[in-house]
Amino acid sequence: MADNLEDNEREKSRYEFHLKVREYAGREYDRLIVILSGGALTLSIGFLEHFKDGINTCTKWLIIGSWSSLFLSLISILISQLTSLKSIDAELEEKEMLSNIYNNFTTKLNVISLFFLILGVMLFIVFISWNL
Repeated sequence: MADNLEDNEREKSRYEFHLKVREYAGREYDRLIVILSGGALTLSIGFLEHFKDGINTCTKWLIIGSWSSLFLSLISILISQLTSLKSIDAELEEKEMLSNIYNNFTTKLNVISLFFLILGVMLFIVFISWNL
């Protein structure tokens, strides 16, 4: 019986540890998306000064698409922060169904923000390569 109690305590401790690690990883993911999107947006604007006279007019859509994608990435991750808070609030109020809905929105917004980050960086790379 004592062994069973000890096993339960270890399992609970293990679960709590993994929960804390997951919480930390989630915070870091959001932070990294903001840093990478914002940094890429700033970098691309800075690079534009080097092409003032030599931008191929056919490639302007690439830089506009890049900026739009990076901006959408930032907006998506910021909205996901709000939906995450709403999910936690609903969970605290014991509204599990509402919490799950907000949690699903948060997950989708995180994927969307990553997609727009990758798209924005790819468009910027193509823009740079076509204008060198």
